[in-house]
Amino acid sequence: ISNFDAIYGLPDLRELSVHDYARLDLTRTPKLESLFVTDGPGLTGLENLPHLQRLQAWAWRRSDLSDFRLPRLTSLTLIQATIRALHG
Repeated sequence: ISNFDAIYGLPDLRELSVHDYARLDLTRTPKLESLFVTDGPGLTGLENLPHLQRLQAWAWRRSDLSDFRLPRLTSLTLIQATIRALHG
């Protein structure tokens, strides 16, 4: 998927599942509560989703969670992750 303008136009979007994208700016979906995503190079804004409760991420590329501000997160699943420690 190369264009997410329609998704960004849904102000009350609470759940999103997407695995193939060129660019995905999650700062434009601030009310997300549940996210299923591949951690690709075009993914931005995951660090600060104030309502996110559930995150499932494939191919996790990040080394830790120190930049994350996810105060409501209750479920975290990292699939095919190269991470060695959960710092942050």
